[in-house]
This record gives sequence, C-alpha cells and structure tokens, in this order.
Amino acid sequence: MIDLTQFWKDHPEYDGLYKEYAVYPLVWNPLAANAVQQQSDTTVGMDADFVATNLYGTQTTAVTNAAFIATPLIMGLIYTGAGTRNVTNVKVEWTSVVGTAGNPRVYWPYPILIPKATQFSAQMDNPQAVASNVWLSIHGVKIFY
Repeated sequence: MIDLTQFWKDHPEYDGLYKEYAVYPLVWNPLAANAVQQQSDTTVGMDADFVATNLYGTQTTAVTNAAFIATPLIMGLIYTGAGTRNVTNVKVEWTSVVGTAGNPRVYWPYPILIPKATQFSAQMDNPQAVASNVWLSIHGVKIFY
C-alpha cells in the first residue's frame, strides 16, 4: 500500500477537503488477436481531482473469460490528457506495468495527480494469435473541493 503522507504534505491545498476511494477502469473486451494500438479511455469526473496510487490488471481468455493468463504477452502505453503526462514513455510489457496473474497490482512509488475532467488512456498491443479480455483499473483517492 502506498503511503500518501508525503503527498498530502506536498499539496497543502487539499488539507481539510473531503476525500474518498475511487477506481477508474480501462477495458478491452476483447483485445483482438494481433491487435496494435487498441485504445481505451476513462475520464476523471468533473466533481473532484484524482490522486492515482496504483494499477490493477487482469487478462483472461476471450473464449471462456475465466482462465487467467499467468504471463500475458501484451504491451501497453499509459498516459493522461492526450499524452501530456505519460506513466510510461514507450510500450511496456504487461507484467512490468501491473504484475502477474498471481499478483496483478503495482503500487507507484509516488502518486500521480490527475486534475478533474482529465482523460486517462492506455493503448494495448496483443502479439498473440488469440484474442483476450483485458481489464486495467487505476485506483486512488478523489479529492472534492
């Protein structure tokens, strides 16, 4: 779990404001076989800024939607607002971004502040000859003001 203590010290403007846990999903259902640059988007609501703390991701077989793929081969590029604030600057192999099927969550060393009404996007490539279903969720804290 990420410790937000330093983040709150770095951003005193959020002191005393209402905060709550939130999740923003990105979904490829399905991500086609041999797909390249398939994009999914989600937008932070107009009511609050979002402090992203971690990513969670799974990939399952498209046919049964039940079998988790232990070591996915997909590649991803993750960014905010038309590529202005990249989480990754090049496509990164899936397990480097979100871990493995056994531990599919990665906590960032420092949270990412995403202002209200900002689009958060990711592009995925699937070099495999079979389709799969991919879910990526960004977890964090909404700050209402």
